[in-house]
Amino acid sequence: MRQLDSSLGDLLGQQADLTVDMTEDLAMEVRKVEAMLLEIDQVVAELDCILAMTATCETFGLVRPRMVEENVLIIQKGRHILYEMANDAYISNDTDMRHRINVEDESSSAVKETLEQGLVASAFMIDLSQVSMMLRGATARSLLVLDEFGKGTLPQDGAGLFIGTLEEFLSRGSDCPKIIAITHFHEIFQTNITHIDFSPFAWQMKTHFQDDRGERDQLSFLFQLERPRELEDLQSSAAECALHYGVSAAIVERAKVVTGHVTRQEIAKIVEEVEISPSEALELSQAESLTRAFLKWDLSQEGDDVESTKKALEAMLETANRIGNEA
Repeated sequence: MRQLDSSLGDLLGQQADLTVDMTEDLAMEVRKVEAMLLEIDQVVAELDCILAMTATCETFGLVRPRMVEENVLIIQKGRHILYEMANDAYISNDTDMRHRINVEDESSSAVKETLEQGLVASAFMIDLSQVSMMLRGATARSLLVLDEFGKGTLPQDGAGLFIGTLEEFLSRGSDCPKIIAITHFHEIFQTNITHIDFSPFAWQMKTHFQDDRGERDQLSFLFQLERPRELEDLQSSAAECALHYGVSAAIVERAKVVTGHVTRQEIAKIVEEVEISPSEALELSQAESLTRAFLKWDLSQEGDDVESTKKALEAMLETANRIGNEA
């Protein structure tokens, strides 16, 4: 070893020095063509993306959207590819929002958030923040998704927020954005608590009842949207689910009756089959009258006049109190 070191020197050190010199020379040469290499990298990356999209379209039968200047959104047999891959039976749906795909300036959604965000603020507060941003920034070419907005607080408050948001957008006329809204507030379709006519654009998930070996009807969700014949047909499937899981038919039928009366603000009819005192029946009738009057009250006519508002409220109370006390 000593003889080799004396005749050839420290080979390991020489190798390290040579590696450093070669690396520096290579870096200097690369810097001379750096711009060209970055441009090639960009082109290759773009080509890779195009090939990946082409392969995906070929594998899953996707088609290129047609972009137009009209403010419309039309999708035929739309699918969610990731969700479709995770389910054996996937149902496609059409979307027709006329008011070919147009160029959207932005899209926003108020949907469930991640756990990390939930640690900072409640889901309801996050939804309110997102909807507030929509109200301030949406244009006629925006696409908004309201997924169960209003859920997370009292049902009546949630329904009021949901309707108020829709009314605000619709009041903008031609500047109203395209909105996809999902809700379980069925009462808004079956009462006169809003001036919105939902008939042209109300949809519901199609369901099917099939006999379960003669024991009971089983509810199946077909995951396909359909137009109801009437808005009154927009009903929850909670009762059918309750029957399927063993809740007695008598309880389910009573629940349907109560739900119908509450939806139509027929408070007094809820207890028609229940023995109550005359004073309790009178109180319910008065409460129903007051509820109907309050829901029909157009607050915009009162403006900021506090006295006028007080008089209107007093008139409602007096009208309700006269029930049962008329001579």
